[in-house]
Amino acid sequence: RRKDNIIYFGSMADKYIIMLQILETKKVEDLDVATKVSVQLQLTDPALKVTMTYLDGTSETWCFGDPVPASTGYYMALQGGKDVYHIYSRPVDLFSKSRLDLHVVSFAVPFSANTEIQDFVITPAEGDAVEIRYLAEGESTVSISSLVMVQPFRYDVNSERATEIMDGIMGLAIKSYAGEVSELPEAGLDAPRYTIFATDNADKSLTVKVGAYCGSDQVYVQVDDTNAVYLADASTLAFLDNVKPGYLVDQFSNLVYIIRVDGVEITCKDAKYTLGITREPVLDADGKQKTAKNGQPETSDTYFFDGEEIAEDDFKSLYQTIIGMQVSKLNDDYYYDGDVALTVHYTLNTEPGEFTVEYLEYDSDYYAVRRNGVSLFLIKRNKVDNMIDALKAFAEK
Repeated sequence: RRKDNIIYFGSMADKYIIMLQILETKKVEDLDVATKVSVQLQLTDPALKVTMTYLDGTSETWCFGDPVPASTGYYMALQGGKDVYHIYSRPVDLFSKSRLDLHVVSFAVPFSANTEIQDFVITPAEGDAVEIRYLAEGESTVSISSLVMVQPFRYDVNSERATEIMDGIMGLAIKSYAGEVSELPEAGLDAPRYTIFATDNADKSLTVKVGAYCGSDQVYVQVDDTNAVYLADASTLAFLDNVKPGYLVDQFSNLVYIIRVDGVEITCKDAKYTLGITREPVLDADGKQKTAKNGQPETSDTYFFDGEEIAEDDFKSLYQTIIGMQVSKLNDDYYYDGDVALTVHYTLNTEPGEFTVEYLEYDSDYYAVRRNGVSLFLIKRNKVDNMIDALKAFAEK
């Protein structure tokens, strides 16, 4: 096929054609005879095309062909141009990567080793959202922990278990890019199994939606408000199985830090017992209160049982008996309401000023433990009975 001074040899059904371009001619009698030509081997369908658009709005397309025989390079030509180049393989290798391979595989706002999660909210598809955070400045709880659960209800937490969840969030990593949300309806991200929201002490935040499994060992995840979907190892998300209020809260029925207590009143069906502490400041030669080794203001403490002064060791032994009762198992009904068999009421020297734990009749083996209106746990009756017996025995001395 010829058009003007260009002649094509071959068929467009073939991978290559030959283009012969007549550059100069001379007359031989009445015939124009070519004296200078250009011959090119052209791809009819390049293996790869790369279009580059420049800042001035212009663009050009480069066509990459087959590997050069006995070489590590490839053929390349500018679309519409005359010249064919032999280039190194690296550009072709890079441009040949799939869109999935080219996508950044990292969190846009990653938590680093020198940051600390301050607050997290994990919302499951079924059940209540769980939020745990560090206490704000000036805020306190009755326990020794610096963490508190605020959703689905306010409760002191087990610091070790809450830290496990925080470590799990800090350790989140995405393995590969899977595509866009619209391309992956099977990812289950329109109704995620979990949504994780966390903030750190640098005021950075991260939102991760956890979708369906991809195979047996990977899970679809969506990060922040992007449309990108990634794959994460299922093992790195195993901590989500433990995001349950009953697992994360303090497992002692009324573990109250003694330094925050001024008095305790225990009321059962046929008796009432009281424990009290008075604290007098210990002053230095300048009349200023001394600081104890634990960093607290130093005081001279006096201990009482039913209004009578007792030895410090006796008081602390009784106090440990009261606060050391570990719960036995979860209550299926967090809002169970039964007859009150025993009440332990604390008078505090810090907010909230007082704190009450109630032991409710449940069945022949257990009491339900109610704090702040929530009956989260059951405790073996004999544990409570042993505590009452210890108080009764001391009173009868």
